[in-house]
Amino acid sequence: GRAAALTLGDEWIACLGEIAPVVQENYELGTRAYVAVLDFNTIAAKRRGAAVYKRLPRFPAVLRDLALVCPRQLPVLALRRAIEKAGGALLEDVRLFDVYSGSQIDPDKKSVAFRLQLRSDKATLTDEEADAVIKRCLKALGALDAVLRGV
Repeated sequence: GRAAALTLGDEWIACLGEIAPVVQENYELGTRAYVAVLDFNTIAAKRRGAAVYKRLPRFPAVLRDLALVCPRQLPVLALRRAIEKAGGALLEDVRLFDVYSGSQIDPDKKSVAFRLQLRSDKATLTDEEADAVIKRCLKALGALDAVLRGV
């Protein structure tokens, strides 16, 4: 019931899923259990380019969440790309963590939330530096008719 298969092109590379409840019960696991099988040979064969290793970050990341209200038909990818472009070198990662449309939002709108991870490799970011990145992102998002939720 709760399972997935991962493919790369036409080739199977992994499958994963929840162990059947009856098995979990027989082994008295007391919680849901999952299993995954990965075909590392196929994954390695399909790898593109050389492996790149980065040194562990020396300075901490700053996390900021942006909850936006935007037109319902606006693709989430357009929002992400605007954030990535405006974020510049200090934007290390952008993750979508919520999309909502319902009774608390205008029917022609949706709420989309992202977590931004900011980091410098030169020093710990100040609040002012992080705020400047967020301000640039909000300006770019505003061009797409996306504004902070609750504003």
